[in-house]
Amino acid sequence: MGPAERCVDFGPSGQLWFPYLAKYAGFTHPILFCISVADCLLGNKPLGKKAQYHLGETLVFINQRLSDNTTALHDSTIFVVLALIDFSAYLRDYKTAMVHLKGLGEMVRLRGGIDNFRYLPRLYTKLGRLDLIQALYSGNKPVFLVDTTSCPRISEDVDFWSAHGGTSLPQSAGNLGLKNEVLLAAFTDLRQLSEVLNTKTASCRRLDVAVFQARVCSIQYRLLWLQGTLDDCLAECLRLAMLAFLATTFHVPLAVAQYPYLANHYRESCAAMGARNLENLPLWFLMVGALSVFGVEDAWLQERWRAEVPPQLAWDEARLQLRDIMWIDTIHNQPGERVFQILKCGRVEGAHRSTSRSKLWVGGWVGTTYELY
Repeated sequence: MGPAERCVDFGPSGQLWFPYLAKYAGFTHPILFCISVADCLLGNKPLGKKAQYHLGETLVFINQRLSDNTTALHDSTIFVVLALIDFSAYLRDYKTAMVHLKGLGEMVRLRGGIDNFRYLPRLYTKLGRLDLIQALYSGNKPVFLVDTTSCPRISEDVDFWSAHGGTSLPQSAGNLGLKNEVLLAAFTDLRQLSEVLNTKTASCRRLDVAVFQARVCSIQYRLLWLQGTLDDCLAECLRLAMLAFLATTFHVPLAVAQYPYLANHYRESCAAMGARNLENLPLWFLMVGALSVFGVEDAWLQERWRAEVPPQLAWDEARLQLRDIMWIDTIHNQPGERVFQILKCGRVEGAHRSTSRSKLWVGGWVGTTYELY
């Protein structure tokens, strides 16, 4: 389930594919389609006849299940739709991926909403991640939630922090001059969650996935529904940076994602801030941007780095400054130090091999469907 597994306990993946295979022969086609696509991508080959055949049979199979009221909303049907979304994205057919995602959104709505999938933590996590990915990619509103009433503020949950080691909570962000209470609450909550994860991993423990994902969804959907409501460019930049920060928990840092909406608006918001006394925030904005959005080879990022980051700043001091905002040590320290040293030294030519995407990395639509259960 990505880098978050280092600090979050997702539990055993289970093998629900196998009972489905035993009961429904049609489930062989989605699996064989996935294998065929992976083989084509790894071999840098066009989609072959075998893959096309299994895709056609998969579409026939899924349409049969959707037309039957007893199977239309079953977990197994949702599972196959997720696989279609992933592999449409792998083939860079984002239009088809969005069509499948829209249909999935209706299925989830008819099931009572995303929160009704908490009994399957990996599926619940995947749904939340997909919604974040499509929003960062397109700028569209969330697919699975229509409001945030089911996402209470986690800062109100005092027992959660005392039970999970959050004894030293971060201070409020009020000194930034931000006025939007929803944004401030989300900022405080994400800092708190980061601190709890650091506290857990420092003692060789991990946070339960149900607790983690409920808090992530709470923060994520509040931030997504703030889109278009913030007049201050600093507030908008902070909103986008927190969404990018959340994305680092499930994609491999330095395998830079393709989020056109996020990248364009991130640049615009940062540029519009002008000269302000923001203490450690500019460094944090640039580091999160390098890890999740742009990569170290981005010319705009390099220019902003030279303008904002003192050349004498060392990594140990920089890490403390980043933790003062929010930083998850076990996820961000290693790739963060690499990014920092590359940008500080100005040597980005040799960084391409270690920071570019693999053949199976297509934007933010990284597929982990086979691990869901």
